[in-house]
Amino acid sequence: MKCIVLAGGSGDRLWPLSRKNYPKQFIHIKENRSLFQETIARNIPFCEEFYIITSSKYANIVEGQLQVFQGLRYRCFYEEKGRKTAPAVAIACLCGNRSEDYLVVSTDHIIEGGDYKGAIARGREYIPDGKLVCLGLPAERFDPGYGYFRQVEGRAEFHHSEVQERIPDGEEWYYDTGILIFNGGDFLHELSRKSPSLYAQIRECVDRLDMYGRNVRIPGELVEELEPVSIGRAVTSVSEKVLLLKGDFRWSRIMTLESLDRYYHGEASGKSILKNCGNVSVINEAAHQLVVANGLSDVIVVNTADAVYVSKKNEADQIKAIIRDNYGEQQAYFDEGPVYYTPWGIKETLHYGESCKVKKITIFPGKELSRHVHRLRTEHWSVISGTATIQLDDRIREYGPGGSISVPMGTPHQIANRSPEDVVIIEVSVGELEYGHGSDLTRLAGQPIVRTDCDDMVRLEPAFKDNLWGGTRLRDIYKKKCDYDIIAESWELSTHKAGQSIVATGGSRGLMLGEYIERFGREILGWKCDPYERFPLLIKFIDSRDSLSIQVHPGDDYALRKEDEYGKNELWYIVDCEPDSWLYCGFSRDTDEEEVRRRIADGTLTDILNKIPVKKGESYFIETGTVHAIGPGVLICELQQSSNVTYRLYDYLRRDKYGELRELHVDKAMDVVNFHRKNMEATRSMECKYFSVEECRFDREVSFHLDDSSFRAFVVLEGEGTICCGKDSLAYRPADCFFVPAGKKNVTMEGGGLVLKVQV
Repeated sequence: MKCIVLAGGSGDRLWPLSRKNYPKQFIHIKENRSLFQETIARNIPFCEEFYIITSSKYANIVEGQLQVFQGLRYRCFYEEKGRKTAPAVAIACLCGNRSEDYLVVSTDHIIEGGDYKGAIARGREYIPDGKLVCLGLPAERFDPGYGYFRQVEGRAEFHHSEVQERIPDGEEWYYDTGILIFNGGDFLHELSRKSPSLYAQIRECVDRLDMYGRNVRIPGELVEELEPVSIGRAVTSVSEKVLLLKGDFRWSRIMTLESLDRYYHGEASGKSILKNCGNVSVINEAAHQLVVANGLSDVIVVNTADAVYVSKKNEADQIKAIIRDNYGEQQAYFDEGPVYYTPWGIKETLHYGESCKVKKITIFPGKELSRHVHRLRTEHWSVISGTATIQLDDRIREYGPGGSISVPMGTPHQIANRSPEDVVIIEVSVGELEYGHGSDLTRLAGQPIVRTDCDDMVRLEPAFKDNLWGGTRLRDIYKKKCDYDIIAESWELSTHKAGQSIVATGGSRGLMLGEYIERFGREILGWKCDPYERFPLLIKFIDSRDSLSIQVHPGDDYALRKEDEYGKNELWYIVDCEPDSWLYCGFSRDTDEEEVRRRIADGTLTDILNKIPVKKGESYFIETGTVHAIGPGVLICELQQSSNVTYRLYDYLRRDKYGELRELHVDKAMDVVNFHRKNMEATRSMECKYFSVEECRFDREVSFHLDDSSFRAFVVLEGEGTICCGKDSLAYRPADCFFVPAGKKNVTMEGGGLVLKVQV
C-alpha cells in the first residue's frame, strides 16, 4: 500500500509559531518533531512508499525533514498552484498503477492512543469490494471548521458547520478525519463517474507532467483551468461506493492556536510564570526567554524568538485578518521565522543586530554549500558537532567539535559534510548585513567537495504492471515482491516515466534509476549513449496468462513527432512457454487499410496474421510497423527501446473490472502499420542498431571484459550464484537484473546459469 500525504496549507493560522514560508505542518509541535514527520512515522508500518503532495515553496523543508527517515521510499509532488485535494489525490493515483492500494492522510492531525493500526487493517478488508473507506470518530457536537458524516440507508451524508451546533437527538455523527483507504483504480473510476470533466482535465494534465524523477513539479499553468475542489465534494459525498468506518483512537486536528492549546490541555508550554490569572495559556517557544503573566483572564500568549502574539481566547483566529491588514509593513515577520531550510540543511537565526548576526547552521550528510565570497562582512565559524570539511581559498581542511575558523572579508570559502552525521556550526557575521537570505553573497564556480563514488554494479528492483491478460509466475516462480493480484510485466531496467526501476543495492539504494544516472552523470552510460537525449533501453519480463491485444509500435520519426517518445523496436526472448504456445507476428499476406479496418470491426483480424509456434530459448525481433501479439502461456524477456507507445488495433472486445472496453488506437495504427506480408521466424542474431544482446550459458564461472562504450545490463534467466565487479559482490537468482556503469572493468559470475548481457 502507498500513502498519499497531503502536506499543503499556508502558515498564518498558527502565527507566530508558523510563517508563510514555514507552515504549521512543519513546525515542531510534538516532542521536537513536526506534524509532517509524525504523519510519516505513524504510517510506515502500513505503507511501502509515500507520495507527498505539497507546495513547491516547501520543497527544501520536506527534503530536510525526511532526512531522519533512512531508506524511506518516497516521491514528492510539488504544486506551484494548489487546487485542493481532489486534483492532488487524482494526480498521485494516475502516476501509479491502478491496482495500487492507497492510504490518504493529512498532516494537521495528531493521533495518540487507541487502535489506529486496527482501523487501517479493517479498512483494507473492504478494498476488494471496491469500497472507498472513510475513517470517522464519534462526535458529541458540531464544531466550526470540522467536517462530519453519517451513514444513512447505505449512503454517506456529510455536514460542515461554520458555528458550534448541537447534534439533533437520535442522530449519530462522526468526525471526518480525512483518512481514506481505497484502491487507486476504484477511486479514479468513481471520480470519472461523478466528476467526468474534472477527471478528463486531470488526465490531460498528468500526460504533460515530467515524471522522470522522484520529484514531480506540477506547473501552475498546467492546472490553471482545473476547478479547485475537495475530494469530499468531488467523490466521497456523492459516491455510492463510500463506506464509513468507525475508528477507535484519539485524534486531534491542529487548525488554530486554540486547537493547539486544547491539545496541550491548557497547560503552559515552555518557560512561564502565571500570577493571579484565570484561563490563561502560554506557548513559549523561545528557549532562553521567560514569559510572565499577571492578572490576566481568558488570554493566550504565544512567544517565539522574534515575535509575540497576545490575544483573547476564542479570538486568536483573528490573526489571519491582522496579517492581511499589516502585511506590507511587517512582511518579513509574517513570511519568515528564525528557522530556514535550504537544499543543504538548516539555518537558524539566534541573534540579529545592526552589524552582527549569529546563526546556527546544520549541514546534512553528503551536502555542501556553494563556493562563495562576501565583500562586506567577515565570518567566524565554531564547529559544535560533526566533522566539517572547509575550503578557504584553495586550502581544504577538516575540523571537528571545537574547531574555530575565521573567514576574512573577500576570501572564497565553502563548507561541506562528507560524514554520515549532521554537522552543526555556529556562524558569527560582522559587517554590513541585510535581513533575509540573499544579502552579501557572490557564488563562485568550483569543484564539489563532496564526491560519491559510483558503484561498480547495482542490482535493480522493477516497476510492475497489472494488465488484465497477465499471470502470476513472476511472483509464484521468480519470487518478485508485488501484492498485485496479477503481475503482467516487471520493468527490470527502466528510466521511463511510466515505471522506473529502483536501485536496490549500494550507497544509492532507493534512488530511481534515472536519479542514479543524474547523480553520477551520463558518463556512466558510455559514449554510445551520447546521441540519445534520454536513456535508450527498457528491459522487462512479460507473463501472458491470456492473449495480448493485437498491436503495433511506431518508428522514431512518428513517435517523436506525435508522442514525444522514441519508437519501439523490440526483441522477444522466450524464457518459458506452455506446449503449443504461439505468437502473432506480421501479416500472412499483403493487405490494405480498408481490409484491416473491416476485419477489426468483424473480429477476424487474426485470420490474416502469421501464427508462429514458439519454443523456450528462441528469440524474435519485432520491427516497428509490425502487427504483433503474444499468445497465452508465454513468459518473455523483452528488450526494447525506451518507449511506452503502443497502438492497439484489436482486443477481443475484452472489458476491464468496471465493464469498460479497453481503448483502441486504430487511426494512429493505420499511420504506421506495415501492410505487406511478413516472413517471420526465430532470429539467430540478437542485435540491431539500438541494442545488442548476448546469450551466455555457463556451468561454474564466466567472465566478461567490459569497456567504456556502453553500460551493461545482466539479466539472469536461470541459476543462482554470485556476480562480482570491482569491489561489489552480489548474489543472483533467476529474473534478477544488474546495471553495470560503463568503464574498463571485469564482471565475473560464479555458480552457473543462463544470463543475457545487454548493451547499446
